[in-house]
Amino acid sequence: MSSSLLRSALGIRAKVGLLVGGLVVLTGGLIGFLGYRQTADALLEAGLEEVDAFARTSAVCLGEEVDEKGQDALLLASLPHVSELVAAARRGRGDPETAALRRAFRDLGGALMGENPEEIQIGLFDPVADSWLARIRRGADGGLLPGRWPGPAGPEDRALSGLDPGRPVTLLPFAAGGPGRAQAPMIRAAAPVEVADDPVPAWLVVRIDLKVLYQMVGDQLPRGYDLILADAAGRFLADPKISERLGFLDGGDTLPFLMAPDRLPVTPRSERTGYAVLRPDARGGRVAAAVRRVPLVAAAGASSLRLGVVRGAEAILVGLAEARLQSAFFTLILVGISLLLGWRLASSLAGPLDQIAAAVAEFGRGEPLPPLPEDAPGEAGLLARAIAGMVDQVEERTAQLEEEVASHRRTATSLTLSERRFRSFYHDSPAMFLTTDAGGRLVAANRFAGERLGRSVEELVGRGLLELAAGEAREALAEHLRVAAAEPERRHECEVRLLRGDGAPIWVRFITRRLPGEGETLILWVGEDVTLAHELSEDLDFRDHHDALTGLPNRREVERRLQVLIEHAVEKGSRHALVLLDLDQFKVICDTCGHPAGDELLRQVARVIEAHVDPPDLLARLGGDEFALLLKDCPVHHALARLEGIRAALRSLPFAWQGRRFSVTASAGLVEIEGAGQSVATVMSLADTLCFAAKDAGRDRVQVYQEGDAQLAAFREQMEAVSMITQAFEEDRFRLYRQPIVPVADREEGDHYEILIRMVGADGRVLPPGVFLQSAERFNLSGRIDRWVVATAIDWLKKNPRELERLSLCSLNLSGLSIGDAGLLEFIDHLLADGVVPPEKICFEVTETAAVADIGTAVSFIRRLRDRGCRFALDDFGSGHSSFAYLRQLPVDFLKIDGMFVRDIAADPTALAMVKSIHEVGRVMGKRTIAEFVENDRILDQLRRIGVDFAQGYGLGAPRPIEEPLFGAAGRTEAGAA
Repeated sequence: MSSSLLRSALGIRAKVGLLVGGLVVLTGGLIGFLGYRQTADALLEAGLEEVDAFARTSAVCLGEEVDEKGQDALLLASLPHVSELVAAARRGRGDPETAALRRAFRDLGGALMGENPEEIQIGLFDPVADSWLARIRRGADGGLLPGRWPGPAGPEDRALSGLDPGRPVTLLPFAAGGPGRAQAPMIRAAAPVEVADDPVPAWLVVRIDLKVLYQMVGDQLPRGYDLILADAAGRFLADPKISERLGFLDGGDTLPFLMAPDRLPVTPRSERTGYAVLRPDARGGRVAAAVRRVPLVAAAGASSLRLGVVRGAEAILVGLAEARLQSAFFTLILVGISLLLGWRLASSLAGPLDQIAAAVAEFGRGEPLPPLPEDAPGEAGLLARAIAGMVDQVEERTAQLEEEVASHRRTATSLTLSERRFRSFYHDSPAMFLTTDAGGRLVAANRFAGERLGRSVEELVGRGLLELAAGEAREALAEHLRVAAAEPERRHECEVRLLRGDGAPIWVRFITRRLPGEGETLILWVGEDVTLAHELSEDLDFRDHHDALTGLPNRREVERRLQVLIEHAVEKGSRHALVLLDLDQFKVICDTCGHPAGDELLRQVARVIEAHVDPPDLLARLGGDEFALLLKDCPVHHALARLEGIRAALRSLPFAWQGRRFSVTASAGLVEIEGAGQSVATVMSLADTLCFAAKDAGRDRVQVYQEGDAQLAAFREQMEAVSMITQAFEEDRFRLYRQPIVPVADREEGDHYEILIRMVGADGRVLPPGVFLQSAERFNLSGRIDRWVVATAIDWLKKNPRELERLSLCSLNLSGLSIGDAGLLEFIDHLLADGVVPPEKICFEVTETAAVADIGTAVSFIRRLRDRGCRFALDDFGSGHSSFAYLRQLPVDFLKIDGMFVRDIAADPTALAMVKSIHEVGRVMGKRTIAEFVENDRILDQLRRIGVDFAQGYGLGAPRPIEEPLFGAAGRTEAGAA
């Protein structure tokens, strides 16, 4: 019953999970898409409306200015002195009188022009004399000067003779100019001057300089807007370079865009005299342009002015980036709300389900059934009512059976039901049930056994059990059968390899016992499929001696085989060779294309080298991009020849990744194995140094060890110096970072993080530890680095009491050289002696490899600091070959599961089984587990199902400088909600 309830609960929660996930993805995607599109469209729409509004306002402003000058002309024409000047000129009066009237006209015109009327000139034209009677303008010094117009009328002035004197003010068309461009950006406003006793009026003309008015209107526009002014023919009257920049010219200097804006092939804006539209410009971009007719009172046949406003589309869309951020922000808020609602919905369903499960469990223990949430909504309530009804039926049936127990018929019925239940249990139990006679012939089998063995029950019955055994397992199975038949008083166990119907092997652990009774001897076999456990054991054994990425033997196997060859050389006088190959520029490929590209390159390189290696030679991967080649009975000159073939094959390897091609070369160090005075450590170290020397000499070459090689000796001295690390210490260029370690299930009070080290390079770049820690360990500088990290971290905690108060646990890494360093123990004791930093808040991490290298020293070192109150974590657990064997001896508090298993648990069943096994072993031994390389929610969900205590990785928080907040600007993140 409880299993059925569990399946129902899981079904409901799965539906809720799918529903919430769908809502989150749909909400986020829809809001993000609509928000972006609507924001861009709204910005363009608003930008076009703004450009059109500026065009409309500017056109009205310019028209008002021009009309104002016309009104000025009308005012001056109505003055008596002007009329008297015309009459005096027509009567031919003497010069003194005419000159006085002209001076009066000049004074009146000057008063009308103001102090700085550079934009106008005033003249008095007499059509009777067909000439100008007077003209004035203001000079640069502000004084009034005679006008520039000729005395006699020109061709453009004769239009004045045909004007209608009944109109107060007439705006004359532009003067004719050269092809495509007006002669001068001027417009004339003419007002009639009535002359006493004369029907023919004179005309007072105000010439208006449109350039000044254009500049005045243009200055009112915001920055980023351009103003265009053209005449009726579409010719520019001011700033014609704008047309060239915007690409509006059509062959010449005319602007069809301005000549006929109402006839362009675009949709006009409804109920407007102008329109705005996006157009491409000469620079490959787009502009928003709007054109308006300047409202003027024009003469017959004359066209109005055109005024256009232009603005770049890029300027309109400047706010789009901010709008995108706002859209993303609101999308995240809505997604968060969706998650919260989904969580509340799941909780509302999960609560009744938990109550039901608890009630059924209590009922299963023989207690009365507690009240069920039958009024719960949805499937939970339906399930509760069904269970309540089912319990009522069971109780009722039990009462009936108790009443009928005395009846023989009911007893027979009860026995029949019991037999059916037994058969159901027999066939449906998740265990293999087989029954054989003393000779191993199968007389019965359940359905589950048939399913696991890939055969039907009918095929199994009557067949010999030994026929199912695989080869060598038959003899062991026959012996087990004989013992089980001969010793009925005890049960017997065995593990045997059988063959399924399809030929696939299956490992089964059998518990056998002879069935009691007289007559034929029958033996019951109860089996459990342990194939996965065997495969895991084989995989662990393979991983112990092989590289997980390439499948090649690993460093441990190389060192074992190297020891054999050294002993062979000593005993037999034979000569062998060890070659270390290191790929050139491997880091460049990883940095450029990522680690998946690097992994694929390593696999391809392994296949290429394997093609040139035959037994008994050995090819292995030592780690990173470093390979080892052991050549048995191979002198140096033969080894060089074979190595040249391998390097040539690597150079011809066509490695490509996502459209990028890379050349593959390798540097190699070659050491002859002759036995005398050699050891595994010296030969490996020498080959490693030679490989570094080959890289230092220019890469893609082989460095062969020769006794007394001065160049190699100098190179080794240079490496031992490790000047980069030393200089970083001298210049204080090491920095502390920290990365959060968060609880997977239960919330932990306070901060829990690991302290990491970074180096600031000479060029200011922050260098990761992989750049310098390996060299530090190789050349015995890691102890100095450990002391610096421990001292700096504890000092920082002392100087930051708030951080110390909030701290739950701070993890500090110790290298293999530091374990067993009595001086380091005293150093740490001194740092913690003042009691400011509680020792229980400090956890030291040591790698599994370093701990088991000298297990006795490591145990003593760990116990000394644990007695002080500090805690310990075993780092990279699972990567070594003796993980479980030594774990019982190491008094550590935490197991940090190696990231190479954790990062694949969402897709690799073997990795999942490894992590689960490590966690189970740690739990049995009372140790808490921490999973590294947690990069996404899928991995975190698997860890939560397994029950791992803590998680660490970029998916939860990247390393940050110790001075910055632990979780960055986003605030503290809870693993349970990740």
